[in-house]
Amino acid sequence: MNVTKRMVAVILLMLLLTALPLTVWADQPPADLGQGAWQGVGTVTYDAPVEGAIDDVAFSQDWAFVSEGADRVKVWVERTGGNLVPSVQVIDNLGQVVVESYGPTNTYAAAEIRDYDLPLAAAYTIRVSRQDEESGVTSGAYRLSVIPLGVGAEHPTNATPVGPVQFETPVTGEITNLHWNQIYTLDAEAGDYVSITAQRTSGTLIPLLELRDANGQSLTWGYRQYLDDWAEISSYELGYTGQYQIHVRRDGEIDGDTVGGYSLAVNLLGAAPESARFAAVPPGVIEQYNTPVQGQITNALWYQDWQFRTLAADYVSVTMQRSPAYTLENHNVLKPLVIVLDSAGQELTRGYANYAGDTAVISQLDIPAAGTYTIRAMREGEQTGYSTGAYELTVTLLGTGEDSASLLESMGAVTVGTPATGQIDAVRWMQVWTYSGQEGEMITATLTRTDGTLVPYLEIRDNNGQSLYSAYTDYTYDIAVVEQFRLSYTGDYQIVVMRDSQQRGPTSGGYSLTVETVAP
Repeated sequence: MNVTKRMVAVILLMLLLTALPLTVWADQPPADLGQGAWQGVGTVTYDAPVEGAIDDVAFSQDWAFVSEGADRVKVWVERTGGNLVPSVQVIDNLGQVVVESYGPTNTYAAAEIRDYDLPLAAAYTIRVSRQDEESGVTSGAYRLSVIPLGVGAEHPTNATPVGPVQFETPVTGEITNLHWNQIYTLDAEAGDYVSITAQRTSGTLIPLLELRDANGQSLTWGYRQYLDDWAEISSYELGYTGQYQIHVRRDGEIDGDTVGGYSLAVNLLGAAPESARFAAVPPGVIEQYNTPVQGQITNALWYQDWQFRTLAADYVSVTMQRSPAYTLENHNVLKPLVIVLDSAGQELTRGYANYAGDTAVISQLDIPAAGTYTIRAMREGEQTGYSTGAYELTVTLLGTGEDSASLLESMGAVTVGTPATGQIDAVRWMQVWTYSGQEGEMITATLTRTDGTLVPYLEIRDNNGQSLYSAYTDYTYDIAVVEQFRLSYTGDYQIVVMRDSQQRGPTSGGYSLTVETVAP
């Protein structure tokens, strides 16, 4: 009988202990909440409702809650059974109430802490009780929810980079209450000219942008645009070579209420003029005159260098033309600009886009001397220009340099009464024929155009190349004549066929040269 009484006493004690409210640990929560050290009702986490019950014995219940930042939260308790009129409090780890619902809502079936900024990252206790607590008269089941409205700026989700972003390669993400600031890293070069855009793709998100340096110092902001669905840093020149941070966040930040998906695009508007990108691309080579070469202007490579070598002080033109032309299928909008540099990199001249914006021409360029030159194909506006596209570049020989040895090469001998023929062009705008004569001999030399546009010019020189007599075209512009020229010595003479204006002349074509003797 005594044994039975002791067993009943033990059972009654256990039942009593079980029914006692578990609030004794609420004031001093343990450091390690994740290892089950807390012996209270349990742990509540964001967006994971928990359930409990209030009665006359357990008129309040405590739940462990850990915040990793100074978060903005909503706490909601709703009756799920009985006649419970709930109340809720948030208590810090010193046992101080930091915020409470001050009783139920006007339905008496719920209690709410609508919007509260926790003071710091810490362990808290959320205490659910009935109205008037120990002296209250209601009881019943409840559901407790802790809803994040915005985690603190220092929260790991907001402070840890999401990953890298590259030029011209958009990335997507989603802004939530738990992650309203998303950080991307960008590697770039000093002098790069960039734009950054964040575009809403879903939800209610009103995006903001911030560009920071590697130390987290703010450089510039991109605010929401007029439709509230995108934010833009339209243009910014980067100050150093290295890594940058791009922050995508919502308007209002921790206090904002919009969420949703977005697309982030970082575009290189123009690489730095001294960018390693240019050095990594060797200059192209123009191997011959009058033969087009093709290239492509992009934001990363907004100029391209081409080298060509001359053997004389040639007279040339340079044409850079958008190619292919703009069509509905091919949006080539390149507005070209072309520059010629000497061997030391000094600019000689440049050609701007025409009125139509599709062609840039250096129409007349006297190359100073034999050597290697650079043609720089660019877009109008250079680094800060906006156009890109394919092009065709042509260096046209207008006239071989007067110092070219090829102009002095003999075409052969011309004899009395036998016409000599040839072709004048930009390469051989001067052609030398040899005539062997006698002292005192009188000759007439006639140069006649046979085809093309040639405006002929005729000159007689001695064997050392000194001019003795010359003749321009007549009023028909197709014939030039040296009449009754008396030879001063016995030997070889040079009869030189040229076009009018010589190296700079625009005409070309075939000719016939005839030498006749004239009786004294």
